[in-house]
Amino acid sequence: TSEERVWLTDIRPGRWYQFRVAAVNVHGTRGYTTPSRHFRSSKDPAPPPAPSELHVSDMTFGADRSVSVRLSWGMSADLDIPVNHYKLSWSCSDHTMPSKLKRRQTTNG
Repeated sequence: TSEERVWLTDIRPGRWYQFRVAAVNVHGTRGYTTPSRHFRSSKDPAPPPAPSELHVSDMTFGADRSVSVRLSWGMSADLDIPVNHYKLSWSCSDHTMPSKLKRRQTTNG
């Protein structure tokens, strides 16, 4: 790398690592630094917590009896790894429909 820092993406959880760095130019190198202290990568990443602050807004009703809704939510910034996507689930809760017959739908967003 030509930078004074690097982001290593292939570090595996639960393993021990030691690091050394050498500076190199057109004339070569004078060697590596002394090895770093042993470093143990953290435990396996945990699944993210449930999102918080669910808001329903911008509800619109279509002529064909369809309903559109905008959903928004918050997510903790302190995660082991970034969220890839969110999974949404909703159900029809018409008070005239017995609970056993409620329709449910799930989508990956």
